[in-house]
Amino acid sequence: QFEKAKKGSELHRFLGLMLEHRKEQKVYGTYIKGARKRLYNGRLYPTFLLHGTTSGRLSCRNPNLFNIPRGSNLRRMFIPEEGHVFVQCDFNQAEWRVVACLAKEPWLQAIFSDPTRDIHSEVAARLKITRQKAKTVVFASTYGMEVPHLSQLLNVSLNEAGKILRDFFFTIPNVFACQQIVKARIFKSHDDFVTP
Repeated sequence: QFEKAKKGSELHRFLGLMLEHRKEQKVYGTYIKGARKRLYNGRLYPTFLLHGTTSGRLSCRNPNLFNIPRGSNLRRMFIPEEGHVFVQCDFNQAEWRVVACLAKEPWLQAIFSDPTRDIHSEVAARLKITRQKAKTVVFASTYGMEVPHLSQLLNVSLNEAGKILRDFFFTIPNVFACQQIVKARIFKSHDDFVTP
């Protein structure tokens, strides 16, 4: 209804304030109230799970510190003990680096061996799509996303999404072959994995 309300009208202002209140209420309930319940001697001790997601990514809970909104004042609540600092780090393209090694894919290995190159920009150039769409294709294909879901994410037709995915896998044939081997082994209930 917010989009339908006439801009500047009383209804538009009211709906805007209501949406803002809803957002702040969620932040308060999830991060302020939720974190307060989990304090122990004035500190939070979240649980980090090495295998907490189906994709194999690190996860966090009680509370989930990974979901704190960026750019919010909430991040100021977290203060390291005296003499300590917080370190933020990111394994740049960790999943695709593993895929490049397992599949022995030369194009990907070349990209990851050169710090001046960026996989998303290069995929975008090869597929003639935006970098943001390329990023979606790269991450989606890592986890075996099918054409219909990719079509929704990219807001393109099924045919176009299928072509993008086919073209992407055409540029990394060893990865595609490796994924097919893994799928075949899963369906045959084999849990051993040997790269092609």
